Amino acid sequence: MSKLSKIILNIFLVGTIFFLGSYFGYKSNNVELPGLFYTGLVSLAGLIITALVTFVKKIRNST
Repeated sequence: MSKLSKIILNIFLVGTIFFLGSYFGYKSNNVELPGLFYTGLVSLAGLIITALVTFVKKIRNST
């Protein structure tokens, strides 16, 4: 995995952590953090897409 891919995955991972924190904060204390929530959703989607692209590239390189 290239250095750029690792940086992108780390950024999306941090955004996903923000998403989980804002989601569970809302569920437990009714504290609404819409900015972090939506940013986290985008980061979670980016994390999944980046992981899928990396997985597909790895499969194509092995054949």
